[in-house]
Formats: sequence, C-alpha cells, structure tokens
Amino acid sequence: MNYRSMSTEGIEALIGELRDILREKQGEPTKATLQSILKQFGKGSPDFCGTGLTLEELMLSQGIKRMQNAFWMQERSEQKRRLDFIIRLSAEYQRILEKTIQSTGIARAAIEDVIDGDWEGLRISREMFTFEGEHQDAIDRYAPIFAEFVRIIDEALQTIPVVAPEPTVTS
Repeated sequence: MNYRSMSTEGIEALIGELRDILREKQGEPTKATLQSILKQFGKGSPDFCGTGLTLEELMLSQGIKRMQNAFWMQERSEQKRRLDFIIRLSAEYQRILEKTIQSTGIARAAIEDVIDGDWEGLRISREMFTFEGEHQDAIDRYAPIFAEFVRIIDEALQTIPVVAPEPTVTS
C-alpha cells in the first residue's frame, strides 16, 4: 500500500486502528472497550454514577480540587505546617524501614497525601496502619511499629485548616 497517496484522514484512521490492535495485543483496553465501560457507568448522562454531574464535570471538579489542595497553592503557614509533618513522617518512615518493609508503600503514599493535601486518602492510609481485621499476630507485630506514624497522621488530620467550600460546576 502506498501511504503517500492516502489522505490525512485515511492515515489518521489507519493509525487509530493500529493503536487499537497494539493495545489489544499488549493486553490493554481498546478505545471501544473503554467506551463500552463508560457507557455502563452512564457517560453522557447528566448524572454520572449518581454524582449529579456529567463525567466531564466530575473530572474537572476533581482536577480543580487537586489544584486547590496542591502544596504550591497554599498559604505560607499551611506550607510550613505540611512540611513539618512531611519531615516528621519521613523520619518515622526511616525508623519503620529499619524494622520491616510491611506496608511501607502505603506509608510513602501517606506522606504524598500530606504533600497533596489529600486528607481523605490520608485517613484511609491511617486506618490501614491499625491492621484491624488482620490476624492477631499481624496486629501484635506491626501495629506497635506504626504507632508513632499513626500518631503523627492523627495530629496532621486534627490540624487541617478550614478551607473554602469545594467548587461546584454548573451547566
């Protein structure tokens, strides 16, 4: 086939087909698969997954929230507060690493949550460090190792400054 004689639209269509074939061969979802999944969740609906927003509005509002909570967008006093917790959690993380590698990926993510101002993510991580629901031997072994890390997280969560309400998207 002579690709030089093809129209731009024809080449773009061919590239799209090749991308889908490559994704399929690599075990990744194709565009059609993603569209069918989104359709199941109500893409295009004014009430995507029961949120009262379209998918686009939901993604935009979450992006705005992430930007508003970003470290670099905070007042200097909040940056200092977060930095203090980041340093303290990082030091405790190093002490934890000396004893175990259990749950250290979650501990790193918790430090990132402080940087990002993702307080809900930090609450979720904090609950994991109690090891509730695990076998008693896991609780006995790991909960004491993470006790100070949990205490620092609790302090961080208790001192979150009050912020303006979340932005709302209107159509």
